[in-house]
Amino acid sequence: MRRVFVSYSRNNLGAVTQLIKHGKDVGIEMWHDQALTGGQRWWDNILANIRQCDIFVFALSPESWDSEACKSELAYVTQLGKPIIPVLISDGININLLSAPLSEIQITDYRKRDMEAAFAVLKAINLAPPAPNLPDPLPPSPPVPVSYLSTLKDRIDCEEPMSPQDQI
Repeated sequence: MRRVFVSYSRNNLGAVTQLIKHGKDVGIEMWHDQALTGGQRWWDNILANIRQCDIFVFALSPESWDSEACKSELAYVTQLGKPIIPVLISDGININLLSAPLSEIQITDYRKRDMEAAFAVLKAINLAPPAPNLPDPLPPSPPVPVSYLSTLKDRIDCEEPMSPQDQI
């Protein structure tokens, strides 16, 4: 059974949940970060699941395209050489303006979320080439994507005076 990793923005959880249900209904093992439990190092777990997947589905929306976490996942899976299936899940993306690697890959439209759209995604998954062996050595893991607000808090809480540039 092929293992599928689904990269998405939390703003699109409804569409992604439906996509995953369609996959699971026909026996495709689809993983997304909702499988995480408390106490896990979430980013390490996500990267481990990317390394273990056979296919990487990028749930394409304006929110995922702007997400630092989704960009990091996409860059990492590209370095690993895994098959990528971009799945358009909402309006607001000009597919002609996408950069590599998505600009080089046929996009599957799942915006209607009907059975025809589901079959198109499942067909793309079933026809994807096999994943190559992981590179040895592995590429460096991308850093944990954190909100700029958490690093900003550390800078504000620092006991040393902030320069005028840091204050800006």
